[in-house]
Amino acid sequence: MIYVGWWFQHNLDIVYFFYGLGFFSMGIAIIVKHKQGSTFKLAGIIWMLAVFALVHGMNEWLDMLLLSRSDNKTLTILSWFCLIISYGFLFEFGRNIITLNTDIHSAGSVQLFKWWLTPVIITGVLIFSYNSNDFFKVGHILVRYLLGFPGSLLTAIGFYSYYQNKDIKQLKIDKYFLLISISFLIYACLGGMVAPKGRFFPSNWLNTETFLLAINIPVQVFRTSTAVIAAVSIVGAIKLFNWEARRKLEDTIIEHKNLAEYLTELEKEWNTIFNSISDMVTVHDKDFNIIMANDAFVKFAGMHRVEVYDRKCYEIVHNTSHPLGGCPHKRCLISNKTEIQIMEDNKTDIPLMVTTSPIFNKKGKLLYTVHIAKDVTEQKLHEAEMTVKTYQLQKLNENLQVLVKEEVEKHREKEQLLIQQSKMAMIGEMMGNISHQWRQPLNTLALIVQDISEAYEMGELNREYIYEAIQHSMQQIKFMSKTIDDFRTFFRPSKNKAPFKLQEAFDGIQSIISSRLKTTGTDLKIIFHMLNEKYGNSPGKEAMIIGYHNEFQHVIINIINNAIDAVTDIRKKGLLGKGEIITEILEDNRSFIIRITDNGGGISPEIKDRIFEPYFTTKGETTGTGIGLYMSKTIIEDNMDGRLYFENVGNGTVFTIELPKSGGLVNVTLKG
Repeated sequence: MIYVGWWFQHNLDIVYFFYGLGFFSMGIAIIVKHKQGSTFKLAGIIWMLAVFALVHGMNEWLDMLLLSRSDNKTLTILSWFCLIISYGFLFEFGRNIITLNTDIHSAGSVQLFKWWLTPVIITGVLIFSYNSNDFFKVGHILVRYLLGFPGSLLTAIGFYSYYQNKDIKQLKIDKYFLLISISFLIYACLGGMVAPKGRFFPSNWLNTETFLLAINIPVQVFRTSTAVIAAVSIVGAIKLFNWEARRKLEDTIIEHKNLAEYLTELEKEWNTIFNSISDMVTVHDKDFNIIMANDAFVKFAGMHRVEVYDRKCYEIVHNTSHPLGGCPHKRCLISNKTEIQIMEDNKTDIPLMVTTSPIFNKKGKLLYTVHIAKDVTEQKLHEAEMTVKTYQLQKLNENLQVLVKEEVEKHREKEQLLIQQSKMAMIGEMMGNISHQWRQPLNTLALIVQDISEAYEMGELNREYIYEAIQHSMQQIKFMSKTIDDFRTFFRPSKNKAPFKLQEAFDGIQSIISSRLKTTGTDLKIIFHMLNEKYGNSPGKEAMIIGYHNEFQHVIINIINNAIDAVTDIRKKGLLGKGEIITEILEDNRSFIIRITDNGGGISPEIKDRIFEPYFTTKGETTGTGIGLYMSKTIIEDNMDGRLYFENVGNGTVFTIELPKSGGLVNVTLKG
């Protein structure tokens, strides 16, 4: 053992040579390995390890030269810079490889290894070394401590994480990654912690001299062994790129094989489609030779397919030695555009419409033309028939305009008659409503007059009594006058569309039908709640729409009157206690929605598809006209661009009216 130690100490130049050769071989092996296009993340950073190995190998060879030329400043400077550069790349490689593993990268400690750490360490080493008594020696020690040791340790941890990778184990090259990890772990101790002797801890305690005294073998021998093992292991580990390249090649071969099979099937499908076309299809080269033809053309030519190919098209089709005048193929060669020509000659004896289209290569050069020949015998006959029918149609059209005008006029007259009938049908109901509205104020006025007579006889008639009686009488008269105004406004037709507020329309509706609601014992609730998130449930806002105010009221009253009739009828049968009609006004982004819900038993399924038909009624000829709902749907959908529909819900019916928004909401104060 003593002799071995003595031999190594006196032959350090050989040790340094193999030390440098080990790392330099590692760098060359990494560089020459093909890694382009690899999906392994290691391929993107392993070049840093190659730079470390090459530069560090040169550093050891420079140290070999310094054994015999220790006073050569140039070699010293080059060796020092090679050392700091190599360890800088080793640290960067270790910092990057440790972050490739997801589990490790998630650890908080790894977040400390930022990109700026390496330049900060190198700058610190330079500053500290510059301020010391021995720039190169102190810098040498610090580089090993701050870059060599952590760089080797991070590299060992990174390769160990790859050793645990399932794909690496399946390739049976995990042992190389484990050897690399162990090699760099040992190198972290021998190359990073065992530095030249210095004046500060731990270089004054653990250094190359104390190592030699303890082991009797220079530390460079162990570093050399570690470098050689690491280099051999790296050569084995980077075989994973060979496996990946081989796998890609196999995938490419399989893909090409599948593509070839697909193209074969595609060619069969294309031939099937090509030959199934009933029109005659041929492909011609620029010299009029037929290079492809479908079954329809072969049958037309009366020849075998091989006899058709490479023959002039005009020889087969027209039995001539040259193209006919107006030949579409010839014109296509000149114009480079699609040409259409109807060809008729003695041989074919049928008119053919030939469409010739040019086919170009990527450079725009014409390669060949595609011909589609269609028998247009029937088309010719149709053209003759169309000429006669066109003349007949012109005559019919002249008469049709007159007939359409007459029918439109009849339809307008019918619609106006229906509207008038609907209004006339409601006059009786409205007169009854007016009488109900006036009965109470007339009774009140009668009591006031009677009371005046009695007051006179009793001697109680004075100025104050007369003033109070006049005020009370005028209130009743104003109420009766307002009732007349409401009904008169309702029966006045709206000539033009105009904006109106739904709230005001419903106030008028409630005034008109209030007496009938009281008479029939029916509750009517009108609820304004806007459900759009933009406005919220705001009772201080109201809908503004554009339409026909009076006609709209007509529609609502029609529906409510029908609901009152249904509720009254079911109450008479003893099937309902209190009648209830709920009118809700809602909105969405595009429309205002009015829902009128009653508890009158619903509409029978047998008649639900007919209730909007004109003259259809369930009330009998004496009480119903059958035009109310028909006119309501016409007003809402034709005149106000909305929708009117219904559905049975629970123990009643819901009629829904959707009207497009005109201007959104307006601020109003609703009456309680």
